[in-house]
Amino acid sequence: MIRPDRHRFILLGPAWRDHVVEPTILAQEPAAGLIEDWIDAGRPLVVAASAKCDPIGSIRLGIATPDKRRFGIVISPAAVDRLLPELGLEAVVASTPLSWRNKITQTLEVAAQQRLTLTVFGSVAWAHLTGEPYLRESSDLDLAVLCHSATNIVAAANALLSIEGSPRLDPELCLSGRGGVNLNELAMMPEHILLKRHGGPMMIAASAVIRALANQ
Repeated sequence: MIRPDRHRFILLGPAWRDHVVEPTILAQEPAAGLIEDWIDAGRPLVVAASAKCDPIGSIRLGIATPDKRRFGIVISPAAVDRLLPELGLEAVVASTPLSWRNKITQTLEVAAQQRLTLTVFGSVAWAHLTGEPYLRESSDLDLAVLCHSATNIVAAANALLSIEGSPRLDPELCLSGRGGVNLNELAMMPEHILLKRHGGPMMIAASAVIRALANQ
């Protein structure tokens, strides 16, 4: 199994304990019991960026609880039961606060005009997948953004980020399996920008991001 992209959600199989890379984490506080109970209840985990020290082929996963606690675990691919489909923004509207609906509608309209594909991660995704109260009025809307090769991404970013109202958009531009950059930062066209990816973050030229988009 190829290591899934960051922000994807997965479910683990019944024998997942046999495939934990660092079993001691399950006995450490404050994770003791919580990780096991979470997975055994059939709840999803999110794919996190791998670290340089992670074994080749392993998958680093995260759990976020409604009270904002974070836990992690590293597993081998044999533990995975299935990779869940990406969640399009239009598919999770019913899981968001009513006060967000107008901005979400405008965001989807801009995305269609600019040929952007928007999927969600973060609190919105957790709320939609679990039905638990992850969202607050002050929560951000975390978006993973894919664009068409012909899209002017700077113009598209400015159109997306100019939409007023709540929630605050926190979009990450995805580079076809090579990681992602913050769209707010890219819109300012700095000389260099932080690329978040498997293996650890790195600084790259913003112009290289634009070239990569044209070729993907």
